[in-house]
Amino acid sequence: MDAAQKLFAKKGFKHVKMEEIAQKSEFTRKTLYSYFNNKEDLFLEVFIRISRQRWNFLVEEMKRVEDGLPRIQAFGEANYKYTITNSEHFKMIVYLDHYGMDFGIVNNKLQNEILEAREEIFLLLQTAYKKGQQDGTIRADLDIDRNQLYLGLSLRTMLNEIVLGYQDREFYFGFLELFLDSIKA
Repeated sequence: MDAAQKLFAKKGFKHVKMEEIAQKSEFTRKTLYSYFNNKEDLFLEVFIRISRQRWNFLVEEMKRVEDGLPRIQAFGEANYKYTITNSEHFKMIVYLDHYGMDFGIVNNKLQNEILEAREEIFLLLQTAYKKGQQDGTIRADLDIDRNQLYLGLSLRTMLNEIVLGYQDREFYFGFLELFLDSIKA
């Protein structure tokens, strides 16, 4: 897993061969295939392993703040903090965004692990939006599901600009402030 993680981070999924991973990990290809059905399963195992750190970090940071607008802000701030210190993981997320993966050949257990973790964050954000609408800090007319999607995708785009070196911290936090202002009651 460590060897695969380093190679995927350095070269990207498409440019890494199972033979390379086997050599780097000092296993034979046959041994590697006894643990993983295919390169997609191995990639997702690595992705899930490092994603757990991200998901746990986001959840803990969000739970430090009461529901409502401040929790959504905490999500945005935590997303930035984690990405800046773990940019190689973020590059794996962007890779999946741009190139996708043939989930038809991926182990169902791995697919479910990803969905379950995302669901926890989704529910925390949804609760924050609902609480914000109830306490008057968030506009009552917002479509919560759609707005969550806007938030996640927009912040990912901002982070991509920063990780690639095109923009700086102020760019991200300026956008976060603009977004939060647009949903305030």
